[in-house]
Amino acid sequence: MTLVRESARRSVFPLGEVLVTEAKVRVEGASGLGVVRGWDEAGAEDLAIIDASCRADLAVNLPWWEKLVAAEAQMESDRAVERTILETTRVDFQTMDQEART
Repeated sequence: MTLVRESARRSVFPLGEVLVTEAKVRVEGASGLGVVRGWDEAGAEDLAIIDASCRADLAVNLPWWEKLVAAEAQMESDRAVERTILETTRVDFQTMDQEART
């Protein structure tokens, strides 16, 4: 069940159900869990393997870890650019109301 916060009353209500695919694996004694939205068994399994291998602290993880950190930094940079673009379109309705009264 997906929960959403209603902004005016600040209450939480259930928006609806979401289909997820879940996979659990074990890599060298470490368990991993992968949960993805929708029907994607391969994606859930891949995510579970990544989770388990990170928990197992395998030496093979270092190159992947560096790539994941770089990808995360790129995503944050892209989000910052998108937020900047969106801020230029923001409308302050209080200012609009004051201009109409003058």
